[in-house]
Amino acid sequence: MNRLHEHFFQSPVPDYHLSLDEQQAILDIQHSILEMVVSNRPDQEVFAELCLMAESLLSNAVASIMMRQPEGYMDVLCAPSVPPAGQELLNGLVPSPVGGSCGNAVFCNEPIFVIDAAKDDRCGDTRDVFKEFGLSACWSTPIRDPEGRSIGSFALSSFEIRKPGSFHKQLLAIAAHMVGIILQRSEQQKKLEFMAFNDPLTGLANRTSLFSQIEAAIHTSRANMSSFSLLFLDLDRFKNLNDTFGHTVGDEVLTIISNRLKETLGQRAVLSRVGGDEFVVLIQDDSEAAHIASLITASLKQPIIYRSHSFKIDCSMGVASYPADGDTAEELLKNADTAMYHAKKRGGNKASFYEPALSKKAEQAFNIEHDLHNALLNNEFQLVYQTQIDCQTNKPIGVEALIRWHSPDSGLVSPADFIPIAEETGLIVPIGEWVVQEALQQMEPIFHSIDTDTPLNLSINVSGAQLNGEHVDSILALINQSAIPNHCIELEITETFLVQEAESSAVQLKKIREAGVKLAIDDFGIGYSSLAYLKRFKVNTLKIDRMLINDINTDADDRAISQAVIALGHSLGLQVVAEGVETAEQAESLKQMGCDIWQGFYFSKPVPLDSLRLKTL
Repeated sequence: MNRLHEHFFQSPVPDYHLSLDEQQAILDIQHSILEMVVSNRPDQEVFAELCLMAESLLSNAVASIMMRQPEGYMDVLCAPSVPPAGQELLNGLVPSPVGGSCGNAVFCNEPIFVIDAAKDDRCGDTRDVFKEFGLSACWSTPIRDPEGRSIGSFALSSFEIRKPGSFHKQLLAIAAHMVGIILQRSEQQKKLEFMAFNDPLTGLANRTSLFSQIEAAIHTSRANMSSFSLLFLDLDRFKNLNDTFGHTVGDEVLTIISNRLKETLGQRAVLSRVGGDEFVVLIQDDSEAAHIASLITASLKQPIIYRSHSFKIDCSMGVASYPADGDTAEELLKNADTAMYHAKKRGGNKASFYEPALSKKAEQAFNIEHDLHNALLNNEFQLVYQTQIDCQTNKPIGVEALIRWHSPDSGLVSPADFIPIAEETGLIVPIGEWVVQEALQQMEPIFHSIDTDTPLNLSINVSGAQLNGEHVDSILALINQSAIPNHCIELEITETFLVQEAESSAVQLKKIREAGVKLAIDDFGIGYSSLAYLKRFKVNTLKIDRMLINDINTDADDRAISQAVIALGHSLGLQVVAEGVETAEQAESLKQMGCDIWQGFYFSKPVPLDSLRLKTL
């Protein structure tokens, strides 16, 4: 209130010499209007009171406030003593040299005092209005915005020919200034209200607004015994875009996506942005959920073009319905989010509908995440090693280090359960660094003591999160400090990483190759790898995914794909490793296909270091 008081009573308006009574009259107006403003009276009511108080200080006259519209013309904002017909005639006035005192004041951005409208050339566009209503004089002062630009006018129009005195000039200036302050305050309040319920980047409803909309939908659905759905949408791998091109580009892409989604949804649903790359769609008709999910997928198939860049953005979606999947806004959002993460774990670019079993999995994942934080500190991890065998000589030529977690509460936790959670939470970075350091330390004595003509190879799995920036430097520092030769160390990355993230990690992959460390592509053959990447990043090894090996002797397609991967690898000068070899028949088939290395339970289960045997089979 102090700042508003300052604006009202220290106005940057002309300082006319007024009598004490005149000064008091203006102060009375300021106090009255200020009290109405701080009491949160409607603006229109405040403006009407201001006009009436101004009229009381000039007999036989009416006051009016006109505002410039976005299209450029002026309309009456408030004129309580002007009949509706007169206001209608004034609406649409164009600011110009012949726009009367109001149009001139806005056009020139300075006070205009018309003494006799019938004879003043500046009243060409308003003379008929003045004549019809018997008005003779009009004095107008521009209303200005904070930058000093004219946005409207405050005017006193008289039914007699007259010239303004200092008092009325001051009154007009003060009134116009107060209108400007009130409008500015109202605009700021609108912006604050908008910010409270809308996302500042996209203009979409925010989380606060979404909760209100969901609660309203629940109330309506209860009354009508109907249902509705929430669709939780998360853009796949959007962090990579931000990391590669910067958040400015990322924000522009988000804006383009939000506009595309709004256009796609139209009036079918309400779209909200609830996080960085997370959106929620409120679908009033529950039966429309699957169709809307397909519309969203289709809308994002077209690349996003921004400047010289073209981005292909996929999304994962989760759907939860009221009342089947929750009866509160919080529960519905949580379950839709859970379903979305299920879709993401299935490879992304999919929609998943909530099932109660998903909540059980989410609870288990939460418990695992909680326990993971202490696992490193409490030395709960262990490394085991699986031997890799040369298909031609039957000699062990390498080992793969594999992590195991013995939780005091949950027992042996499968890597398939905790590795994805570690990746989602970022814990994979310290865990992965521990694996590298521990494997190097444990295997150093083995490398020095083993009696073999074939150099031993140590394979270590690394996550995509470890191949960003300083994390690669940490891995290479550990390798360089080890007595194991760099060329005997192989870092395994997944085929999925190669396709989705290798571009953003190209510099880091180059560092690894330049350090003499080998690269292997794990789980190859079931994804959509780009052959160009295999050549560009100078990969050393392809590892055929165990899913193909399982049925290599019974499934013609799996056999054909495995044969093709082996041929592809050899044509590029790469070694090919078959994972998951469990039978003599599988091993023999792979040998006949020309596979280079076997790995699997048929030869050796993953075992602790003290049980590792590296003798010829």
